[in-house]
Amino acid sequence: MFNILVLFTWYTAIILKIKSIFKLNLKFITLFYFISAYVIIFMLQEIVLLQALSLLSWSYLALFGYLFINVYVSIIFVRAEEKRGIKNTDTITTLIELITYPIGIFFINKRLKKLLS
Repeated sequence: MFNILVLFTWYTAIILKIKSIFKLNLKFITLFYFISAYVIIFMLQEIVLLQALSLLSWSYLALFGYLFINVYVSIIFVRAEEKRGIKNTDTITTLIELITYPIGIFFINKRLKKLLS
């Protein structure tokens, strides 16, 4: 649970920093916050083991929400890199780096430093 909170906080920090520097028009930012809150609440529900919300469809919704969050952050990241003029950016590669959190974070961090410098 703590890992998910750190990950979503880091994603939010990336989005807000990129938005402030590159003046990107982010259409689905409210949906991003709503889905992030839902996934965190779902993880809390799994820890506390509340049986009232333990329907199978809730877990599918949380899974698709987690995928949406990763896709959204990778699209914003690639858009900012393209606006900065950095070549060789690919949304799929960024998405794979974000999903493989412990390993991909090192590659994303290098790209983020290059983007913000």
